[in-house]
Amino acid sequence: MTPRNINRNLGCGIAAGAVLLLAQSAAMAQNNGSVQGVVNDAYGQPVAGAMVKLKHELRRLTFMVVSREQGRFEAKDLPPGQYSLQAIGGNMQSPWFDAVHVAAGGGTAKAILALNYHRGPDLPAAWPQRIPEEQVRLVSVDPKDLPEGEGKTLVAEKCASCHDLRRVVVKRSNRDHWAHTTARMRTRMTTANIPDLTDAEYNTIVDYLVEKFPEVQPYDANSRLPRTLLSGKAASYRAVTYELVNTHAEPHDVAADPQGNARQQHGAASRWHHLGDRRRQGSAPALPGEGGVQVL
Repeated sequence: MTPRNINRNLGCGIAAGAVLLLAQSAAMAQNNGSVQGVVNDAYGQPVAGAMVKLKHELRRLTFMVVSREQGRFEAKDLPPGQYSLQAIGGNMQSPWFDAVHVAAGGGTAKAILALNYHRGPDLPAAWPQRIPEEQVRLVSVDPKDLPEGEGKTLVAEKCASCHDLRRVVVKRSNRDHWAHTTARMRTRMTTANIPDLTDAEYNTIVDYLVEKFPEVQPYDANSRLPRTLLSGKAASYRAVTYELVNTHAEPHDVAADPQGNARQQHGAASRWHHLGDRRRQGSAPALPGEGGVQVL
């Protein structure tokens, strides 16, 4: 085969692939729908610049758009299904409105949201489930400074076998997360040929950590959002978030390819999820080519 034929065949193959991708995207767009509505304040006056969340529980996706003139908002190209809506503007927010159904085939659903409730306090600048960074530098990692109580000796001996106690004393978590952290510690102890905890020791450590280092403030997804109404270019963005199946993960550097494969870094390891299909996760597909990744 001559170079000319190779180039011609390669070009035809690329063109055919592009046409197929465009056809698939067009078919998906035709099957999607939209939501239109209005955001009002507590007195019934329209609010421009408010953020509107549209949550698709089944697909674990939340879309966010911004209301415009006369408080009107529109979210286009939404996967069909049941949505919950919430508006956030200034120091106020609406309750979740759960009765919004987006039909397949380009249908449009309607909703009216009212900013009737005060927003919760902002979370302090800190990593998830940790005390603020300015406090981290002040904590003592001396075992004798641990709070008194049953389990203090075990935590001092067992939880410092692979690292110092800083990881423990700066963390603030509920029982579920402390139990997961302690179970993960047991796995790493086994890998490092360190004698494992007994079940009784495990329970004592978890009880101690839950009592002495409890969750200070439950997570509020709106706590990082601006408290001023958006305007100008800031009102033109559409954000999409994906709720990870693993609630214990602390991901960063998240990206997604056009096929919906989302990758996220977690410590030294990476995980992947398929947006909209909770069954497809864990076994990573081939890395997409250059230019095929979009940061979420």
